[in-house]
Amino acid sequence: MPGLPGTSGFVGEFMVILASSARLLVRLPGRHTLIIGAAYTLWMVKRVVFGEVANDKVAKLQDVQRREALVLRRWRSRCSCWASGRSR
Repeated sequence: MPGLPGTSGFVGEFMVILASSARLLVRLPGRHTLIIGAAYTLWMVKRVVFGEVANDKVAKLQDVQRREALVLRRWRSRCSCWASGRSR
């Protein structure tokens, strides 16, 4: 994601701005590049997440069914237990 606090993009962009703060000829193109990159990323995410499905085979796919949801929930809970150190 572009420049949102808490994401790696934000940290990278912040470091670029800090590093380029010494010279005007380096700072201006750097800032413009960050703005254009953020705008492009938002445009791309909008098209990928909210755009129309172009492939007919993908359009026919159904959502997760009850049995699949049960397996996913159990997997998620086991991963959460493992990550928190409470593994069995």
